[in-house]
Amino acid sequence: MNMPKMNGQQFVAEIRKHPAFDRIRLIIYSTSKPDQRALAGADGFILKPTKLEELCLEIAKVIRAEAHSPAIHSMTQTRVNSNARESD
Repeated sequence: MNMPKMNGQQFVAEIRKHPAFDRIRLIIYSTSKPDQRALAGADGFILKPTKLEELCLEIAKVIRAEAHSPAIHSMTQTRVNSNARESD
């Protein structure tokens, strides 16, 4: 990724070190092919230019992976249990 103050690897590392961004999915959308180090913390990658369908497919892939994550299942179950207790 071409950015004025840091490279893609530094950007991904910077985002991932902040707990506030733990649940944010990161898809790199770039004109440059990234190296594996930059992809290590990313959830997806799309090479520009791209068609809208390809962009949507990559986003859907990341969303599906997130939905099947054990952490998401655990959080969802906690919310369901909490809502059930509130309605009692």
